Amino acid sequence: MPILEIGTHLPCRWRDEDYHKCEVIERRPGQEEGTYEYYVHYTEFNRRLDEWVEEARLDFTKIESKTGPEQKPAEVKDDGSCDRKVTRQMKRKHDEANHKGTEEDSKMTALEKEHEEITKVKNINTIEIGRYEVDTWYFSPYPEEFAKCSKLYICEFCLKYMKKKKTLTRHKLKCDLRHPPASTVSSVVSDSHVLGTSAHSHN
Repeated sequence: MPILEIGTHLPCRWRDEDYHKCEVIERRPGQEEGTYEYYVHYTEFNRRLDEWVEEARLDFTKIESKTGPEQKPAEVKDDGSCDRKVTRQMKRKHDEANHKGTEEDSKMTALEKEHEEITKVKNINTIEIGRYEVDTWYFSPYPEEFAKCSKLYICEFCLKYMKKKKTLTRHKLKCDLRHPPASTVSSVVSDSHVLGTSAHSHN
């Protein structure tokens, strides 16, 4: 089975069991030696539905070229105007090429690029908390050792997170809490906030 390059387009089997066109955003080694998992974006869906998938869900017989039709870049004039609508990214590239903007703008641009690079890939697909299984939408800043977990298991009482179901099962036998570690904010609305001083695992 070929190793897919970043930017490759091909069909992927979605949750409705139909195949939808997707773009490969990232790649990482799979659970079995010699296999890979791919982080894909479904071109017809919102990026909140991006996910890690195993090779078995991809149709390798319909791989498309990484690069689509080349689009003529917008001509940005010296006064900042152009012949067609300029996106924020295009304007940024133009300004950088012409050394425009203040030093503060340059620092902000660098920070935005760094943040975008770090958070572009959703690291956890689902979480299980209590009797609920929840699909995640975005990148979550969990420790590196949890970054490759397809599913994260969370104790519904103390909110401790674990990589394996059996670890959660063992934890439940020792956890003596029966509600999240919080103080009640309102007696009318069931709302609460975690106290960092007493809930050290959430600092």
